[in-house]
Amino acid sequence: MKDKELYDDLMKVVVKEVTTQEELELCKEIRKSVFTEEQGIPVKIDIDKYDDFNKDTMHFLVYLNNEAVGTGRYIKLSNERIQLQRLAIKKEFRGKGYARKLIIFIEEYAKKNNINCIELHAQYHARDFYSKLGYSCVSEKYIEKETGIEHINMEKIII
Repeated sequence: MKDKELYDDLMKVVVKEVTTQEELELCKEIRKSVFTEEQGIPVKIDIDKYDDFNKDTMHFLVYLNNEAVGTGRYIKLSNERIQLQRLAIKKEFRGKGYARKLIIFIEEYAKKNNINCIELHAQYHARDFYSKLGYSCVSEKYIEKETGIEHINMEKIII
């Protein structure tokens, strides 16, 4: 496996670190489709100060046959801890394992960078998906103030 990409030859799936402005725009387009168009979250809430290239934020894309079908990012909270955010897979590509591949790639990437804990604020309906990947609930269900969507905080130790 290359350090910054994961290939799945059978399905022609590639997960990679975002390195160009063009790729970053693809991330935003996917998120707009999922969060704004499907879930009604205003763009001004989704797009924020972390949607840039900086030392504390990493963005990732999932490609299927050279088409960007999913995205996610993490924010470095400390030298050992990150927060997974903005995980989004285009509607027509859900249920095919692409989000799982993306998360596994991000976990491996984090391990290589000496991160030992990943936290996330999951939409409540997705908690079982994250649980199957080893994430534990660390809060009660709550309504996220900006979006009005039910969430739950989760984390995974990846030592």
